[in-house]
Amino acid sequence: MGRFIQQCDPHTVTAGLILLSALALLGLVSWPDLQRFLTVTEPPAEANRPPSSPRNSPAEVLARVRPCIVTLYTQDKRGQHAGLGSGFLVAPGRVATNHHVIEGASRVFAKFADGTVVAALGTLAIDREADLAVIALDASAPTVRPLTLARATPRVGDPVIVVGSPHGLELSATMGIVSGLRNLAPHGLLLQIDAAVSPGSSGGPVLDARGAVIGVVRMSRKTAQNLNFAVPVGPLREMRGAVSAVPFPVAQEFSETASGNETRAEGESEEDYRIRETEAHEWVRVSRAHFGARRPEKAMRAAMRAVELAPQSVEALMALQWALEYLGLRKEEIPVLERVVLVDPKHAEAHERLGFIFAHLGTDAEREPHFMRYRIRAWKQYDIVHGLRPERAKYVRGAIAWDRTGRHTGSDPKPLR
Repeated sequence: MGRFIQQCDPHTVTAGLILLSALALLGLVSWPDLQRFLTVTEPPAEANRPPSSPRNSPAEVLARVRPCIVTLYTQDKRGQHAGLGSGFLVAPGRVATNHHVIEGASRVFAKFADGTVVAALGTLAIDREADLAVIALDASAPTVRPLTLARATPRVGDPVIVVGSPHGLELSATMGIVSGLRNLAPHGLLLQIDAAVSPGSSGGPVLDARGAVIGVVRMSRKTAQNLNFAVPVGPLREMRGAVSAVPFPVAQEFSETASGNETRAEGESEEDYRIRETEAHEWVRVSRAHFGARRPEKAMRAAMRAVELAPQSVEALMALQWALEYLGLRKEEIPVLERVVLVDPKHAEAHERLGFIFAHLGTDAEREPHFMRYRIRAWKQYDIVHGLRPERAKYVRGAIAWDRTGRHTGSDPKPLR
C-alpha cells in the first residue's frame, strides 16, 4: 500500500485519504489498520543512488601501479646490451621478473616510470621451474609502495591488465581476460590470457581489476594469436622474503665506442636479424645524408625509422638525437639519450649532452616548474662525465653556471645534491 501511495499523483492520494478517513469514522476500518495503510515504506537508500562508475577503472589502476613497474636492461660480460624485459616491485628495493630475463647477465639495470635508472645488486631468489626471480636493487631506488600479490585464484573470464615494455616501449598496457587455467608440461600450472604481449613483456605483472598481481608474464605461442601464458604469483610470496643476494658477475671493461648493436629478438631467425640490422644501418646512412644537406626534418624521420628497426642501436639513437638537437627539441632528446646510456653507460658524448640539456632546463625557474630537479640531474651528469672524460666535464660545469639570459650565476657554483 505504501508503494502504491508513492506512485500515485497527489490528487489521487488526497482523495484516497479522505475515503479511508470516512471509512474509519463509520467503523468500517479500524484506526490501527488505517495507520498501517498510511505508513509509507521508503525504498532502500541504495536504490535511490544513481549508478556509479567502478571503484577501480583501468585508468585508475594504471595510475596507481605505474610507479612500481620497471623496465629491465641487461648487459653481457663485455658490457654490451644483452636484452630487456619487465619487472615490478614486490617489496622495497626488490623486483620480481622472469628468470630467463636476467639469466646469464653480468649487469642489470632497472628503469622506473619517473626515468630513474638503478643498478641491480644481485639475485635474492630464483625458481627455475616457475621461471621466476627476485633481484635486489641499489639503495638509490625510488621509495614507492610495492604491488599487492593476490591470494585468490583467478577465474576464467576475469578481466586482466598487463603492463610491460614490449620491444622497449616502456610501460605499455594491454587488457584482456583469463582465458583458461592450464597444466602444461613441463611448465606446470599457467594462466592463459588473451591480453597482448611481445618480447620485452616477459616479467611484467598481470593485474586483476583492483590492481593486485595475479601472475607474471612468461611466454606466448608464436603460431597462435593472443595465446599467452603467465606464472601464478604463489611462489613469489616466499621468494620476496629472501635475505641475502648473490651478486651479478662483474662486467669487463669495454670501449666507450661500443656499437650497441641489436641482439636477435626472441624467435627471430639469424637471416631476419641480419636483414633488420642492415636495413636499420641504411636508414642511419640516409639520416646522415639529410642532416649533411640541412634537411633536419627528413633526417629525423629517417632516424626514427632506424630506431623502430633497432631500438637498442646506439648508432640509430644518436642519429635521432642529432636531428632533434638541430631542431631545438631539447626535451625530446632526453629519452633518446637516456636509452643510449642504458645501452652504453660509458657513452661520454650522451652524458655530456644530457648535462647540457638539464643545465639549460634548470636555469629558468619561471618557465620550468621542476627546474631544481633538472639542476640536480645536471650535476649528476657532470660527475659521470668527469669520471669518463675529465677534459669535457668543465663544459658541463660551465653550462650549469650560466642562465638563459647569459648571466653568470657564480664562478664556482656548488652542487645541488
